[in-house]
Amino acid sequence: MKIVYTSQSWLSLEASVAFLLLQEFSEKKVAEIINQVFDRAESLAKFPYSGQKEIFLSKGKREYRRLNVDHFKIIYFIETETVFITDIFDSRQDPKKMKG
Repeated sequence: MKIVYTSQSWLSLEASVAFLLLQEFSEKKVAEIINQVFDRAESLAKFPYSGQKEIFLSKGKREYRRLNVDHFKIIYFIETETVFITDIFDSRQDPKKMKG
């Protein structure tokens, strides 16, 4: 399967990085967390259904799933042979802010 990151997922990731740096996480620690997020997301190429269904996004037409990495949720859906990463969500936020 192919992995595609949406523009929204990149925006969410940038905002999360900025938040972590404001919380006085070291740049090294932030890089470690982000690498873990990308490694986990890339695992979806082989195991696309490994994530749980995301209940906060269950009312739409698509079936959204999530993978957890530390305080982050990788939100995605599967369409034919492609996994679309739609959000990289810091779970310390209000779930209503999650983007599908």
